[in-house]
Parts: sequence; structure tokens; C-alpha cells
Amino acid sequence: MRRKGFTLVELLVVIFIIGVLIALLMMAVQSARESARRLTCSHNLKQIALALHVYANSHQDHLPARWRKRDKTRADWHASYITFGWRVEALPPLEMQNLYDQFDFTRGPYDPANIEATATPMPIFQCPSTPRDVSRFVDRETFAEVAGPELDLSPLIPEGLKIPTCDYQGFAFGYLQDQRNKHICVWLGGHWRIYDSDTDLRGGGHTRVEAHDIPPRLADITDGLSTTILLSEKAGAPTPLPTGIEGLDRNLMEWMGGPWATGDGIVGLDGVHTRMPINENSIRGLYSFHAGVYAAMCDGAVVFLSEETEWPVVMALMTREGGERVDVPK
Repeated sequence: MRRKGFTLVELLVVIFIIGVLIALLMMAVQSARESARRLTCSHNLKQIALALHVYANSHQDHLPARWRKRDKTRADWHASYITFGWRVEALPPLEMQNLYDQFDFTRGPYDPANIEATATPMPIFQCPSTPRDVSRFVDRETFAEVAGPELDLSPLIPEGLKIPTCDYQGFAFGYLQDQRNKHICVWLGGHWRIYDSDTDLRGGGHTRVEAHDIPPRLADITDGLSTTILLSEKAGAPTPLPTGIEGLDRNLMEWMGGPWATGDGIVGLDGVHTRMPINENSIRGLYSFHAGVYAAMCDGAVVFLSEETEWPVVMALMTREGGERVDVPK
């Protein structure tokens, strides 16, 4: 009489097949999750771009400027500067008027009156694909580490408080070959103001005084709104990625632009300072945790620039009046 059952070989084969199926299922789940994260990242950029258009429609076609003012009642040099970045001005059209109203614009973003608002988590300004083990915030210790002496505001940050950074940047300039061959991007205007001048800039479309630089009107982007980058991913700040990259200034705050609410860094925005390929360097180049970066164009469309995108194409898309003829990646 034959016994019914499995042989050891048959059992091992079944276990092997189940293991393969589970592995395939896990890969499919991970792929689906990353697809969802990429969709969220693209949606974030889309929402920000549309919000900037709403802002421009009510400010004589200008994008929001980084603005800086000095509080002459403060004796300490670091705390005396009131510096806010463009993202704060984008809050009302992003339907975050309540957060916007929490800021006291007579004081700086690190002032005790504003530090709670500055430390508000901002998922819309962060790509969900950035791994959890990469810093998504600046605290007192991190700030002191990445900021040079002239930008070290770490004493103003309470112990234990984490201030979120931003994965999406508006660029002021980029270098095609070297610093003598500067290509002007969308955000860098030509109307500089002295910090202590108390100049009223409402005639230029801004409700704030002391704007550090007024971006040009969208209508002045002669390369075309659909072929000019408005915002792009530059993820992972303040962590230099890949870890251990050489040749960077220790004043990383100057390049990363600071936490989301502030206008720290070079002209309160960011720049691409070398001809590095996409995803090679998070501090001086375009960077993300996809196989490329998402970018919002000036017409509100979001495109994906793969890591194989040639650098002259990237720079042509970043300039506002370079006169280049370039096809936008689909």
C-alpha cells in the first residue's frame, strides 16, 4: 500500500517556488511604493509651480523675492537680520494662510516669535523618496556644522528643535563651464536694494520692503515658459551626498539655501556650480533619489530629467534668456 504525501525533494521545490513568488511580490510592492513616492514628488512640484503663478498674477507678474531687513533694535549681528525666502510668500496660494499668519515679519525666522512656525513640518517641500536616514532637518548642532562663521545662527535655535529643510530649489544661476561664464536663471533679477535703505518696493509688485533681489517678470523669460526650469529637485540637504564627497566648502549653508522658511545662502536661492552630471553631488548639482530629477517648468508642467540628460541640455533649460534651441524631455 502506497503512502500519500510529499517527498523531501517535492517539499523543497514547493518552498523554493513560494520563496520566489514572495520575492517577486516584495519587488512589486517596493516598485509600487516608489512609483507612488515619485508621483507625490511630481505633484509637490506641480502644486508649488501653480502657487507661484497665483502669486505672480497678483504681484505684477513677478515671482516672490527673497527679502532681508535689519532689526536695528538687536545688538547682536546674527540675530539682527530678518531674512525670509520665497517659500514663505508661496504659503497663501498653497492654502496655508494660517501658517503664513503665524509669522511676525518684523522679526527673523529664528526669533522666538517665529521659531515654532519655522519648525513646522512641510511635506510639500520634501520629496518622499529621500531615505529616512538622510537628514531632513537642521537642529542647533547640524546648523553649526554646515554653516560658516558669517552664517552661523545656531545659538538662536532651541536645543532639541528640528527645522525642516527643502528638497526643491529655485535657482539663481548656473555655471556652464566656469565662474566667468555665468548663465542667469529665472530667479535672479537685476534690482538690488541696500538692506537698510527702507525702500518701498510695492511699485515693483512686492508687499515687503527691503527685497534683496526682485526676480524678473515671467513675461521677460524670452526662452519661453515651457522650455525654462522654474524649480527642480536638489534633495537631501544638509547632508552632502554621496557621503564623503571631496572638494566642497565647509560653508554648506551657503549652497543649500537653509531651512524652508529662510533666505539663507547665496541670494536666498541656490545655484548649480559645476558641470556635474545629475545625481552626482547634492550640494552643487541637481540631485534626487530617483534615477534623475523632476523639474517644474515655468508654464507649470513637470518633466523628468534622467541621469543620462546631457549637461548642455540641463543648462539650456535653466537659462531664461540664453537663446538656446532645446527639446524638453517628456
